[in-house]
Amino acid sequence: MNKNAPYVSLITVNYNGQRFLKKYFDSLHSLKYPAERLETIMVDNGSKDSSIDYVRKNFPRVKILKNDVNNYCRANNLGIKKAKGQYIGLINNDTVLKNDWLAELVNFMNRDKSIGAVTGKILFPDGKIQGAGHFELPNFYWSDRGFKEEEHGQYDQCEEVVSISHCASLYRKKCLKDIGLLDEDFGFYMEDVDMSIRAKEKGWRFFYVPQGIVYHEFHGTGNEDLAEFYCERNRLMLIAKHYPHKLANELFGRGYFTLMGQKDELMKILPEILIKMLKHYDYQTLMELLPGIFATLGKILNLEKDTLVKQMDVLRNDLWQKEQLFKQQDKETISLREAIQQVNQMLSCEKDSFVALTSRTQDQQKQLEAKDTQLQKIQEKIHEEELRLESLTRLIQEQQIQLQVKETQLQEIQKYVGEKDIRLENVTRLAQEQQKQLEAKEAQLQEIQKEVHGKEDQLEGLTRQTQEQQKRLEVKEAQLQQIQKEIYEKEDRLEGLTRQTQGQQRQIQDQQRRLEEKEARLDEQEDCLTYQNLRLESLKKQTQEQQVFLDHKEGRIQELNAQINNIYNSETYRFLVQPLWWVCSFFKFARGPVQQLKGLLARKVFKGKLSLGLFSAESNTAIYGKPNHYTLKVTNGDVTDHQVKAVIDIYSYDDVASNKHYGYFAIELICRAQSSMELNVEYDWIDRARFILDGSSLKTHDLWKGNLDQQQLYKVNALLYCPQSQVHDQITLIQRLKK
Repeated sequence: MNKNAPYVSLITVNYNGQRFLKKYFDSLHSLKYPAERLETIMVDNGSKDSSIDYVRKNFPRVKILKNDVNNYCRANNLGIKKAKGQYIGLINNDTVLKNDWLAELVNFMNRDKSIGAVTGKILFPDGKIQGAGHFELPNFYWSDRGFKEEEHGQYDQCEEVVSISHCASLYRKKCLKDIGLLDEDFGFYMEDVDMSIRAKEKGWRFFYVPQGIVYHEFHGTGNEDLAEFYCERNRLMLIAKHYPHKLANELFGRGYFTLMGQKDELMKILPEILIKMLKHYDYQTLMELLPGIFATLGKILNLEKDTLVKQMDVLRNDLWQKEQLFKQQDKETISLREAIQQVNQMLSCEKDSFVALTSRTQDQQKQLEAKDTQLQKIQEKIHEEELRLESLTRLIQEQQIQLQVKETQLQEIQKYVGEKDIRLENVTRLAQEQQKQLEAKEAQLQEIQKEVHGKEDQLEGLTRQTQEQQKRLEVKEAQLQQIQKEIYEKEDRLEGLTRQTQGQQRQIQDQQRRLEEKEARLDEQEDCLTYQNLRLESLKKQTQEQQVFLDHKEGRIQELNAQINNIYNSETYRFLVQPLWWVCSFFKFARGPVQQLKGLLARKVFKGKLSLGLFSAESNTAIYGKPNHYTLKVTNGDVTDHQVKAVIDIYSYDDVASNKHYGYFAIELICRAQSSMELNVEYDWIDRARFILDGSSLKTHDLWKGNLDQQQLYKVNALLYCPQSQVHDQITLIQRLKK
């Protein structure tokens, strides 16, 4: 492709996968795509092997990001936020890409701007098909098209698919901005189906392109049991998010949590499923669906009881058959004992006859032994005669062999003597010829010696000249070395001066940046002070109006208490609601999530038409200097839009009298009529906060009053303020600050 190709960012998530990284990055760097238009990112999920050092040493072009928890979706989101490409690829680290994979997918996506994402043909290492996009199965299951089929060209057509796998996929960045990032509640598995459903709702299309070929080692970085568990868990998570009214009928699924001995796991994950539903739907929807969910749980428990009863029947039949076998064996042992007694009687009778026979056989044995001794003596004599004959034959054979050897030796000696005579004649001839040649050589040597003496005299003169020149060269080399030393010293001085000047320039630039930041902070603080003065005046007006409102509410509360007493005394409560309490026993398996769910249900009280539906923290402990995540859900029950100001304040918890104010963050937005919006808040308790809505950051007003003391408790208040109607709501969390 040319240098004007779209900029592409390829992201892979790694967890203890060093053994796969060489093949993966080698295939990545051999892609037929301009290197200057390609960005490679690896997000490490807290690997304990030496993956990061290996990549830094062998693949320095790769950007490395670190994720603080082992969450596949969160790691991909970190990479997407840092990615600069127009197209973003999500690829597993246990894959090998064909060199034209990226070029084929990019060319196809450039044809139509409505294409949100594409995938290629994913093959096993042996060439069998692993996936050609997803297709949907009953009961909200999805599978790979062509899984484990032989490759015969049956999936060689480009076609639209309902979903694609994140094993090797390419997204358009505009599509990700429109539908949002990966849902981190899924962790891993089924998150790709969730993305496909959200994209379809927004009008984006997903395609399968067979020309983009990838080889994938199936579950190379995982195992079958873990994959099966998370597929079943995330299937229920997906239904709770997109199809909550069908959750009750789909709890059973293929029976993984009951028929396969995983009944406790269903009780553990059920609070997570309900919390997921509460994140995307209101409290009233949850309360409407809970009776159906509890009824399905009862059916599942009845099925478990039925299977246990059937297993008990099978065991009882096995025990009855074993008892019958034992009785039959007892009868057979009694009959065997009677037969043994009869055999013993017969043996006692036969013993007498056996004694007589033994005496006769002993006499015959003695006679046979005497005959055997005679035969042995005769055989020994015969053996001695045979040995004598063998010795004589050996002597005769040896003598014959010696005679043959001597005859051959005589023949060889005669041949050798004849050859020696011939060689002597030849040697004498050669000696005479060599004598003549030696005489001629001696004459030549004498002439050569005379010439050599003349050459030696010339060489002595030349050596004297070379020695004098060598001395001159040594003096000049010493002078050159001295000059080079002076040059090196001057170069070192110049480098030191340049370093000093560069350091001074950097210090000046840092000081200028600090001054600019301080000026910006002062401007922001002035804006916040003016805003707070206006807010104090409005709060005074609100307190007066709220006093009248509270007086009216007290009368209303008394009426509601009377209605509640009537409900408790009614037959529907005693015979319908009260029996459902036995289902709550499953909360023993997950106390933490249940307490969180109870807190959410307790807070989910609509005080007015505009309310805080949810304000929760990721943990009871805030970590100083690291991003801490919070969720703020605003609900508008009115039929008109409202301009909303969401505010978060941080106060001291221990110092009740002074109630010292440390932090203030505010964001202005529009809350649509009869809808809810969820804000994700992120701040590190050092500088400032960040509000995120549907994956996009919003501009905030923030102000810090001073440094916080670590190992202390703090109150984090979420305040909802509507300037038009002067109605507000407030929820407070308690957190401990730690390093």
